[in-house]
Amino acid sequence: MLVTMFITTHFFYAVTGELGWELFVKRDGMLPLYEAITEAGKDFGMVKFGKFALDTLRQEKGMRGWGREVR
Repeated sequence: MLVTMFITTHFFYAVTGELGWELFVKRDGMLPLYEAITEAGKDFGMVKFGKFALDTLRQEKGMRGWGREVR
């Protein structure tokens, strides 16, 4: 995937049951990639959220988490 001049390795990631992606990029590309995604997301109302919010969404969908609910 080419995102703002940086090649990324990407994986579909659905921990909350919704469409999501993980992007892997070399260290020198992390800040420019973050800034490009943040800027592009403004038009869509994108906001930042944390790990606890992600866990809450996962739990609301009834999806279990390895190391917490599944041992």
